[in-house]
Amino acid sequence: MILWLYDILVVSGTTGMIAGAGLLLMPERAFGEQSRWRQWLLEHDLATQLNLYQKIEKPLYRHHRLVGAALTVGALALLTLMAKLQSYLFATSVWNQIQGVRLAMLFAWALAILALIIGIFFLVRPSALKGVETLSNRWIGPPPSTFQQAEPAKGINRLILRFPRRTGILLLLAGITCLGVAARMAAA
Repeated sequence: MILWLYDILVVSGTTGMIAGAGLLLMPERAFGEQSRWRQWLLEHDLATQLNLYQKIEKPLYRHHRLVGAALTVGALALLTLMAKLQSYLFATSVWNQIQGVRLAMLFAWALAILALIIGIFFLVRPSALKGVETLSNRWIGPPPSTFQQAEPAKGINRLILRFPRRTGILLLLAGITCLGVAARMAAA
């Protein structure tokens, strides 16, 4: 049995049934004029929604000792775990048998050491990370106007808005079909 196909069928079947039932039972609530679902899924460009200017330095600097301690403890725990895992891999000679183990271990070591360095900086001197913070607080495009009228839905989105109950029935049937195929795969 192809396990990943079974998993995909179960997840897509469950999601289709939930979305279909929601559209069938409450279409106004799901895609009404002021609904967040409608704004995120059908009308707005998702890149515009995610391209808003976000600052995270206030909570981080306000609690920099707590964040630094958590990062340092987490990095030390990960380094300890990596040392034990590496000694196990050497002892069982898996190190040379599976491709990519060395690269994965090197990557995990690098991430743990980076987390340790950032945690120590947050504990001791968080202002040393000001340059990194300035680079991370940029956005690609200008922030969208809050009074900008959303453009009307096009294509399949227009059909979903026009016939939400029919779309719900189709999604419900597709979800049932996916779960039925997954059940037959599990029984075989």
